[in-house]
Formats: sequence, structure tokens, C-alpha cells
Amino acid sequence: MNDPFDGELTGDTAILRVRVRELESENDKLRGILAKSDLDCIYCGLPKKDMGRCYFGFPGCGRADDLMLEANDGRKPEPAK
Repeated sequence: MNDPFDGELTGDTAILRVRVRELESENDKLRGILAKSDLDCIYCGLPKKDMGRCYFGFPGCGRADDLMLEANDGRKPEPAK
């Protein structure tokens, strides 16, 4: 993947680069937590129990991508129900 922050950076630019990566990581954690919650899907609106009926397909729905962020949130996977 191309990293828009590759190359030599100094001063404020380097600090901003670190901060952007921190925010991206935090965003990934929050997306993963939200995807695993019992709330309706933020992408298609279906309840968690109906994700398999998503119009976009599953894993085509964005919630599937968010569920794959599991490694980023530091929690163990939930057992299958």
C-alpha cells in the first residue's frame, strides 16, 4: 500500500504524521467495537442477527470489514453463537 507519509519528514510534519497514525488506529478500534455491538449496522441498517441478509452481501457490507479489525482492538474474538 502506498503510504502518503513516506519520505523524509522533520519537525512539525513528523509530529503530525505520528498523530494521524494514532488517530487511524483509534478509529479502527472504535469501528471494530461498533461492528461487534448489538446496534444496527451503520452501513445497511440491519440488526446484528440479520447481517447475513445484507443487500450488499456478507462480507460485502462495510460491517464485515469492521469486524476484521479484531486484531486492532486488543480483545479476544467472541465465541460463535
